[in-house]
Amino acid sequence: MKELIAETIEKLQEAAEVVPKAFVGFDGYVDKIQLPVKSLDGEERVFFPDIFDFSKHLAKHAGKSGQVELKTRITKAGGNAPIMSDALWALSVDTTCMGTLGKPKLHPVFEELNKRCKLVSLGPEAVSNAFEFGDGKIIFSELDVFDELDWQYIKKQKPLLSEISKALDNMDLLAFVDWVNLPHATDIWRGIATELLPKAKDKKRYFFFDLCDPSKKSSASVREMLEVLSEYQAYGTVVLGLNENETILIYAALKGEEPHSGQSLITTSKILFSEISVDLLLVHPNSSSILVRKDKTVEVQGKLVEKPKVLTGAGDNFNAGFMTSWIRGLGAEHSLLAGMAASGHYITTGHSASIPDVVTYLKNW
Repeated sequence: MKELIAETIEKLQEAAEVVPKAFVGFDGYVDKIQLPVKSLDGEERVFFPDIFDFSKHLAKHAGKSGQVELKTRITKAGGNAPIMSDALWALSVDTTCMGTLGKPKLHPVFEELNKRCKLVSLGPEAVSNAFEFGDGKIIFSELDVFDELDWQYIKKQKPLLSEISKALDNMDLLAFVDWVNLPHATDIWRGIATELLPKAKDKKRYFFFDLCDPSKKSSASVREMLEVLSEYQAYGTVVLGLNENETILIYAALKGEEPHSGQSLITTSKILFSEISVDLLLVHPNSSSILVRKDKTVEVQGKLVEKPKVLTGAGDNFNAGFMTSWIRGLGAEHSLLAGMAASGHYITTGHSASIPDVVTYLKNW
């Protein structure tokens, strides 16, 4: 591991002057990061330590009523697209973010991001309340602003269509995220693939797709979306990013069954890769990361952050760390490690990592 860390640091420093260009779409939220209060110890609040403990508390109130106090830690820009865009910017990527960032003007929470990235708003922002615990988070979201956001909506607004066309011609990375919460995401992705990409400049580019928790999607919807992803392979390298839960759910949707007892995540990932048409399958459980491609599968062990400052956005920062490293020419193991370091720095500090931050985190691994 020491050798891999040293090699990754060296490669990151060598590639730091490379400035890729990225386009990320199409969501945008105002996020309230909140801690549910379990009890009071004098004047000090005691928070629920984990999701199971919180669920037991809620179950006690079934058929009755109750109250849970919430401590809002921060109100900030949220959504996969804004968070990943901020992470890419921190890693020295020239980034454009298109999403639901406010209408008729940008919502104030996006003002800082607007100083860092080019922002293009599609309409009013969504709202999320993220309840964070020691072992994960539960997000409650208001998503009705996405209802009219389909391909026809974008086509009717020529500046938006032009912006996406320019991105296809000029960007090294195009990241399309939050498939689950955008009800017309498949429609938008298909429109780009069938109507814009055939006219786009022939160049080397990467397409990164992130789904979010697909548990509320039907198997038919999952298959349709994956078929659309395959259409992008003619125009660039297609990367599908999943966390552990998403990997299992997509596997179940395609196979019609859960992974059998004792089946490792790496085995599940390899079987899933064989069932879909993407070039790279990126899987990031909490304690490691996996990259599956046609010629080989690589797994790199990570480390758990014992006292995370923030959890919402950890996956977006991992994805940014991996993709920027991969585009800059780092190998599979080095890019996975850089992704985990970027995510670890974010979880620990609450801020997206720069390349020097990633290097420092790796030195203290």
